[in-house]
Amino acid sequence: MGRHARLAYQLQSSQLTVTGSGWDDRAVTKMQVIARWDDKWREIGSPQTANPFTTTIDLCASGIPNGPVDLALRVWDYEGNLSPGLPGLRGI
Repeated sequence: MGRHARLAYQLQSSQLTVTGSGWDDRAVTKMQVIARWDDKWREIGSPQTANPFTTTIDLCASGIPNGPVDLALRVWDYEGNLSPGLPGLRGI
């Protein structure tokens, strides 16, 4: 069965608070918030092992520019398989 995710965010000044969760038919071991700008996906913040999780990411320190940015979540299961597609995709 595929890995799935939920992702939500709140933006306040340059601080992005992201909450998320992932699920699989067996177990999720790690999740990573990713962001797309300039047509390239990049990992932002630290990998998350708590499920569900909440993390705060400083947009300036992460090098995220002003303008349209997409967020998604990569999810790994206990066998090391990565989620297909872009689970939790959101535009900010």
